[in-house]
Amino acid sequence: MMHIIPFDIPASGLFCSTMLPSVNHLSGLISLRLMGNVSWTAALTLHCSLQASKAKREVIFKRAETYVKEYLSKEREEIRLKRAARAAGDFYVPAQPKVYFVIRIRG
Repeated sequence: MMHIIPFDIPASGLFCSTMLPSVNHLSGLISLRLMGNVSWTAALTLHCSLQASKAKREVIFKRAETYVKEYLSKEREEIRLKRAARAAGDFYVPAQPKVYFVIRIRG
C-alpha cells in the first residue's frame, strides 16, 4: 500500500520549520507512520515534539557544562589561595556558607 505525503499542509502548523522535511525526516516520519495505525498529523506532531525535546536536552547539557566549569574554577581558586597563604607563611580560612537551616522542634 502506498502512502501519499500531504505537502499541502501549512508549514507553520505541523512541520517543525518553514522548510519541507528532508529525506531523513521523511524516513523517520514513514517509520513512525508504519509503527502503528497513526495518522500523518499525529506522526508529524510526535516528530516535532521529539526534535524539540532533543534541542531542549542540548540546552540543558550546555548549561550543566557551564556549572561544572564554574565549580571547577572555584575549586582551583581555593587551592591557589591556600598555596599562596602557605607560601607567605599565613593561614587561609575558607569562606563559610551563608545559608542557614532552621528546624523548629515542637515541645
